[in-house]
Amino acid sequence: MSVMVDTAFLVTGSRDLSLGLVALLLSIPPLHHVERLSKPEALIERLVEGRQPLLVVFDSSTLGPAITTVVKTVRAIAPETRTVVLSDTVEEVRQLTSQGIEVVVVKGVDAPTLAGTIETLLGDSAAS
Repeated sequence: MSVMVDTAFLVTGSRDLSLGLVALLLSIPPLHHVERLSKPEALIERLVEGRQPLLVVFDSSTLGPAITTVVKTVRAIAPETRTVVLSDTVEEVRQLTSQGIEVVVVKGVDAPTLAGTIETLLGDSAAS
């Protein structure tokens, strides 16, 4: 299975959040395609089918307490896929990072900061 180097999956149930994030993600090279998924089961199904994106962005409020399990499942199925979790609170950021999720960003961070975080993550993955 190969990574789709121009594709990101966005896992959120929020239409409003997805509108802004899709535009932001499409502004980051090399991303040219963003697929929104409202449930983690759909994400896992696509990964198992071999559709492995360069990036998956998770909305923590969509996944709730299952977020850590879902991220670890993504890592197991698609180890080259990078992940970013958008968190609702600073407390949740601390909790998720203590559970081994490296890239967690509080929702509401300004667009240039979020884009820079994602660009750095994707640059790091290209260097690996």
